[in-house]
Amino acid sequence: MEKTRREDFLHYVWKFSLFEKEGLVTNDGQPIRIVSHGTHNQDAGPDFVDARIHIGHTLWAGNVEIHHRASDWFRHGHGQDVAYDSVILHVVEHDDQQVRRTCGTLVPSLTLKFNTALLDNYEQLLRTKRWVFCDESIAGVPGLVKEAWLERMVVERLERKTSSIEASLAETSNDWAAAFYVALARSFGASVNADAFEALARSLPYACLAKHKSSLLQLEALLFGQAGMLEGSHGDEYPADLAREYSFLRNKFCLEPMDASAWKFMRMRPSNFPTIRIAQFARLLNTSSTLLSKIIETGTVGELKGFFNVTASPYWDTHYRFGKESKSARKHMGDVGAGTILVNTVIPFIFIYGKMNGQPTLQERAVEFLGRLPFEQNQVTSRWVGKVPGCDNAARSQALIHLEKQYCLGGRCLQCAIGSCVVRTLG
Repeated sequence: MEKTRREDFLHYVWKFSLFEKEGLVTNDGQPIRIVSHGTHNQDAGPDFVDARIHIGHTLWAGNVEIHHRASDWFRHGHGQDVAYDSVILHVVEHDDQQVRRTCGTLVPSLTLKFNTALLDNYEQLLRTKRWVFCDESIAGVPGLVKEAWLERMVVERLERKTSSIEASLAETSNDWAAAFYVALARSFGASVNADAFEALARSLPYACLAKHKSSLLQLEALLFGQAGMLEGSHGDEYPADLAREYSFLRNKFCLEPMDASAWKFMRMRPSNFPTIRIAQFARLLNTSSTLLSKIIETGTVGELKGFFNVTASPYWDTHYRFGKESKSARKHMGDVGAGTILVNTVIPFIFIYGKMNGQPTLQERAVEFLGRLPFEQNQVTSRWVGKVPGCDNAARSQALIHLEKQYCLGGRCLQCAIGSCVVRTLG
C-alpha cells in the first residue's frame, strides 16, 4: 500500500479509537491516558490539533502527528519546522527512530497496535476493480449511515461552490450585485461556454449594463459587441443596428471586445448556442430589476424558476446565429435550463448570503430548494441509482456528484462514513 494511504489508514484508526487501549505507554515506558484525540486537521501542520493527553503525571494540551515510520518525521522536514514544536505525541506504526523538536527536546512516541483485520479489509477494498471501491459492498451499509452522510455531502457541495463566490466578492469589494452578475453569466454559458461567458462578464462591468438596462437593444449591443460577435457584415438590419449602437457604447465605456473564436458552437443543440444564451441573458437583465434581492426574499422554487423563464428578443425567433435564418421558434429558457441555473448559481448564492450575513434560515432554505428540484440525470448520478436512498431530487444528485468527485475518485474511503463502515464490516 502506498505511504499516503497507509497514513490515511493510521489517521482513521487514531480518529475512531480503533487501537488497543489497555495499558497504553510511550515507547520509553511512560503511561498514557487519552482525554481527547484532537480534531483531524485537513490543512498544513500536525495531523490532529487540540488534543489532550496524560503522559506520565502531566496533562498535555497540543497536537498529535502520525507516521508509518517514526523516521518519516525527519523525511518530512518536521525536525526543522517550528509548527511541529507543539506536537505532544508522535503516533507511529514502526518506532525506528527518536524524534526531536527544533529546540532539541524529545517528542514522546506511541506505537499504535490494532486489529490487522481492519487493514486487510481496507486493502481488500482498494483492490476492488469497480467504478468506486465500495460498489460491491455499499448495499450492506445501513440506510441511516448513507442518508446522514449524503446530507452532509449536500452542505459540503454548497460550501465548495461558494468558495468561488467569496473570491468574486473580494474582487468586487463585496458588491453582491456585481459578483452575482459574473456568476450568473458563467451559468448561462453551461459547461461548454462557461469560461467564455465569464470572460465576457469580466470584460463588461455590471455598472455599464446597469446604466442601460431599460433598453434591450443597448443591452444586446453591449453583450454581443463585447463578445466579438458583431464584427463584419451579417446581412440583416438587426445586427447592423446592434453594431452601430455598440460602436457608440464601446467608445463611451472604453471597451475592448473579446475574440469571437472563444465561443463554441460545435456538438451542441442550437437552442444552447451562445448567441441564444446571450440574447436570453440580455432579456433577463432587461426585465429583472434588483434580481438578487428578489431571489433572497423568494420563498418557493416556482417563484425562483419564474425569474429565469425568459425569452430571447423577436429576431431570434427565426435565427440561431446572426445572418442565418431558421425555422420560426420562440427561444425560451425552459424549466430544465432554469433549474440548472438555480442549482449551479442561484442556490449557492442564497446559501453564501445566509452564511455571510448571519441568516442560517437562508442556508436551510437553499438546501430545501435543492430538495424540491428534479434529480439530475448524468453519467455520475445514474451509477448511484438503486445503491443509495432518495435519488429523486437535486439535493441528492448534488450530494452524489460531490461524493464521487471529492471522495471516491481520490480514494478517500476512510474519510467517508460509507467507506469507513465498509472497512469495519468487510471480510
